[in-house]
Amino acid sequence: MRRRISISIMNKKWGGKMKNKKILSLVLIAVLLLVFTGCSGTKVEDIDTVEVSKYSDEMTENILTAINEGSYEKYSRDFDETM
Repeated sequence: MRRRISISIMNKKWGGKMKNKKILSLVLIAVLLLVFTGCSGTKVEDIDTVEVSKYSDEMTENILTAINEGSYEKYSRDFDETM
């Protein structure tokens, strides 16, 4: 009987701390998995900035001008259906 009482006292005393350690361990493992997955070393293709500028400069100028004028029609002129 005395042994059961001491075990139940230990469970009450240490049970909360062990639960917190388990949760902390799981969170730490999840964060480490996310970090290592995100840094997998995938190489990004080289981007030709001249081509991007040719494509986007006119649209950017149009959007900024439309914002200054307060014209939604001009602002949304270059948007497609998904936008």
